[in-house]
Amino acid sequence: MSGPRRNANSEDETALGLGSFRRRATGDWEFVTGGRGFRGGLEELVRDYGIEVE
Repeated sequence: MSGPRRNANSEDETALGLGSFRRRATGDWEFVTGGRGFRGGLEELVRDYGIEVE
């Protein structure tokens, strides 16, 4: 088994989103995995979700 796969630019990323919670039609919650790096750190990550940062 090999080590973790890295994006070629991952050294520049300072924040990482590992997934998201979604609500099913039944009302239950599920965690959906997925990865995305953000070069602008936590500020860029929360702006991506529509949160204003001063």
